[in-house]
Amino acid sequence: MIDSGFIRENPVPAAENRTPDWTARFFTLLAVVTALRLAYLAVFPCGLVGDEAYYWDWGRRLDWGYFSKPPFIAWMMAGAGWLGGDTVFGLRLWAVLFGSGSMLFAFFLGRRLYGEKAGFFAGALVAAMPGAVLLNLLLTIDAPLVFFWSAALYLFHRLDRGEESIGRRIAVAAGLTLVLGLGHLSKQMMWLFPPLAVLFILFDFGSSRDRLKNPLLWGAFGLSYLFLVPTFLWNARHGWITFLHTEHHFKGDGIAAFPKNLGGFLGMQLGAVSPIVVVLLFAVAVCGVFFWRRLQSRERFLVTFSGVPLLVILLLTLRQSINGNWAAAFYPAGLVLVAGVCLREDSFPALHRRLWRWLVPGLWVALILSALVYSLPAAVHLLGGEGAKYDPYARLRGWDRFAEEVQKIRATLPRVDAPVIVVGHRYFASELAFYLPGQPRVYHWPSSPGVIDSQYELWGGFAELEQGEVTVVVVGGSEPVPEILRAALGWSTFAGTALVEVGNGRKIQADVYRAFYIGGKDAPR
Repeated sequence: MIDSGFIRENPVPAAENRTPDWTARFFTLLAVVTALRLAYLAVFPCGLVGDEAYYWDWGRRLDWGYFSKPPFIAWMMAGAGWLGGDTVFGLRLWAVLFGSGSMLFAFFLGRRLYGEKAGFFAGALVAAMPGAVLLNLLLTIDAPLVFFWSAALYLFHRLDRGEESIGRRIAVAAGLTLVLGLGHLSKQMMWLFPPLAVLFILFDFGSSRDRLKNPLLWGAFGLSYLFLVPTFLWNARHGWITFLHTEHHFKGDGIAAFPKNLGGFLGMQLGAVSPIVVVLLFAVAVCGVFFWRRLQSRERFLVTFSGVPLLVILLLTLRQSINGNWAAAFYPAGLVLVAGVCLREDSFPALHRRLWRWLVPGLWVALILSALVYSLPAAVHLLGGEGAKYDPYARLRGWDRFAEEVQKIRATLPRVDAPVIVVGHRYFASELAFYLPGQPRVYHWPSSPGVIDSQYELWGGFAELEQGEVTVVVVGGSEPVPEILRAALGWSTFAGTALVEVGNGRKIQADVYRAFYIGGKDAPR
């Protein structure tokens, strides 16, 4: 007899009918990417790049402003150095964490606007960019900028929509204030975020007028700019040096240079974002500007923070060359837009039908290129290409060995701990400050009397030396000692040459002198 009670009309659903958990997949991806980057960082064979060492030296003298940047990079270096013991791994760990944070907020924004799957692909695209390899392994100014910009995109969209309780809106406004304020203190590019946000609301039509009355929004924007008040006061006391330095980035070189400027910028973006993805990004972001009225609000939001500034940069190539990293802050919104347009038919139908087939191939190409970038140090080593023109890591090689060679010469002198004066590029002063035993203060002799070319000229400090023995490091080995420095020395003797062969004829070289510093009226203060 058939046991009817044993029969159940509850078949196990077919595997293909189950809905993938894209949130779980993303956090698995995030954990894997972070772990791989940390593991790579532990065996990364290159020393600090010049800017890293330069900003690290800033972090030893905390202030409200610096020669070329607002102060957050110095504060960050000071904190990272304290926590990580002033080691290369300890500093660069924070670049990895900033990169993971940027992935996380790209996912949050993509999920909020287009759903979990789009969020996953947005985060994956951010992680897969070849440019992210250097951005998230070298602790320069762009890693915190992209992180704070990505966080601000997500928090601003939440605050602008006002869909939550008043308590949560206040918390979101406080978070937006914080990330904007710290972003303002990171890099001048962040100062553009609130104007772009207001531009979006003004031209989003519909409820624009009511949304502009949001007091929490204006409070967040206004309070974030207050973070800059001490920095502006510092600049006022130092002749607005940061603004004068920034001004030189906007000097034009004529319309005749437009093809070169445009080609150079686009070429750098092809390498930084990857060929297929960058074409998708420019197609949806820049084209979106010209189809503004046909877009939904969410696409207008993303186009405002990607297509609009990218179009401005393209127009700037009519008059000047553009640094490749200027576009970095605009890619998070652009990549979220790429994921949304390619995965959602209702986002931008005219482009969706043409572009969605390219999303996965584009992601794979980006991953392959990123893997090649990661493997470059090993490949260059196997091919014997260290130091060659095609070695992208040439500027990172040999600094620790150079400091060892200088220290060997110092060890032969009567006063091993004599103050070090570097004549040459500021990077030599920064690298020696980091890699010499005890990480001493290193003085940088100005290249032109009375001209401020770096933070070292602002610090000066030569008056503190008074009269005493010093070690003078003259970079290059063939340059004569400046006359003003000769006059500031009571006597000097040649101590030796520090020479490091990086490979393929590339070398780091300096002559080292034992000298007695007496100063003088023409010597820098």
